[in-house]
Amino acid sequence: MVGNVGITPLEKIVGVNPKNKYYVFELSSHQLLELKKSPHIAVFLNIYREHLDYYESFEKYYLAKQNIAKYQKKSDYFIYNYDFLKLKTFANSLISNTYSFSKQNTSAKGYLKKDNLIVKYLENNTLKVPCSILSVIGVHNQINALAVILVTKIVGVSNSKIISGIKTFKPVEHRLEKVAVINGVTFINDSICSLPESSIYAVDTFNDKDITLICGGFDRGLGYENYARELEKRKNVKNIIVTGQTMTEMHKYLKEYKFKGKIYLMPTSAMKEIVMKAYTITKPKGLVLLSAAASSFDKYKNYKDRGDQFKSAVQALSV
Repeated sequence: MVGNVGITPLEKIVGVNPKNKYYVFELSSHQLLELKKSPHIAVFLNIYREHLDYYESFEKYYLAKQNIAKYQKKSDYFIYNYDFLKLKTFANSLISNTYSFSKQNTSAKGYLKKDNLIVKYLENNTLKVPCSILSVIGVHNQINALAVILVTKIVGVSNSKIISGIKTFKPVEHRLEKVAVINGVTFINDSICSLPESSIYAVDTFNDKDITLICGGFDRGLGYENYARELEKRKNVKNIIVTGQTMTEMHKYLKEYKFKGKIYLMPTSAMKEIVMKAYTITKPKGLVLLSAAASSFDKYKNYKDRGDQFKSAVQALSV
C-alpha cells in the first residue's frame, strides 16, 4: 500500500522483483494530474467538489481524476460507483473492462441488499457477505467494501480469504475513530473528513444517537448550502459547534435552512475549549462527533494534527 497514504512508492519498488506482486496506490488528483499511463486496475469511489482552491473549476479537477483510467487498455479493469452519473458516463467512454458498484442498484456488479454485500463476479458466481462482519462502520464503508471485493475477485482471491480480510481489517486512525466514553458521552474522531458529503455520511452512521457536531475549517470554496440543508433534515443533530474560516458561511446557511438545534460559534477557540464546550452541552448517551466538512489548514498542520489535538483534549476530560 503506497502513494498518497504517505508511503513513497520508490521505497517499496526499487530493488524488489515485482513478479507476482500487486502494488496498491492511493492517488490524489494532484498525483494523477500529469499521468499519461493508467494502472491495470483502477478504482473510482466517488466524485465531489474538492480542491477548488487549486483547480480553476470542478471540471478541471474531474479531468485530473479521470487519468486514473483514461489510458487503460482492453485488458485492464475500471471499477466505479454506479450512483454517480459522471462516473457512468466516463466508464462508457473507456475500452477497458468496467465493473460497477452501487448503494442499492441491483444492475451493478456489487450492491447492498438487506444488510448484505452482494457481489456478482465471473458470469454466474455471487458472493454474499453480511455487513455485520465489517470492522469499519458506516454505509459509505460498506460501499467501499464492494469495490474492494470486486478488485480481489479480479485478481483471483478466494472467498474465504476475502471474508477473513474483511473481518480482520483494522480501521484507519482519524476515520470515525472511537476515542473514549466519558460519563456516558461517546467521542468520535473523524478528523480526516474534509468534505461536506463525508461529514453527512459520518452523521448518518450514528443516526441512533443524539449528536453534537464539531465542524468548520479551512475555506477551499466548496460551498456549504447543501450541507446545511442536509443537516437540518437530521433531527438527531442537537448541537453544532462551528469554527474556522468556514464558520460564517456555515452559520449563514444553517440559519437560512432553519436548523432547529443549537448553534455555537467558536471561530478562534483552541481544540481544548471546543471539546470542553461539546462535553458540557451533550447529554449522557449522546455523541460528540468531530467531522469538520473542511480541511484543517486554517489552524492545524494537517488532519492528523487536528485529530491528535481532539484526542488529547478528550483524554484530558477524564483526568
